[in-house]
Amino acid sequence: MKALHLAIASTTSKPGAVADNLRQIAGFAERAGHDGVDLLLTPELSASGYGPYPEVLATAEPAGNGPIFQALARMSASRT
Repeated sequence: MKALHLAIASTTSKPGAVADNLRQIAGFAERAGHDGVDLLLTPELSASGYGPYPEVLATAEPAGNGPIFQALARMSASRT
């Protein structure tokens, strides 16, 4: 059985600042890839930020379809 290497990223997400939050996640993903990590875990809502703020609610998208999903899918596909 092949070992599975996991990493956990503790992010500091800004409510509604999707581009900034995705850049932060991408940085963790790049480092994880260099370290041979197979699976990187981030907190829920780490891309959109937390809270019932209008700017967070405005980032909602259908599961598996939307710009946040697409950005995270590209990150997961590009392993260094």
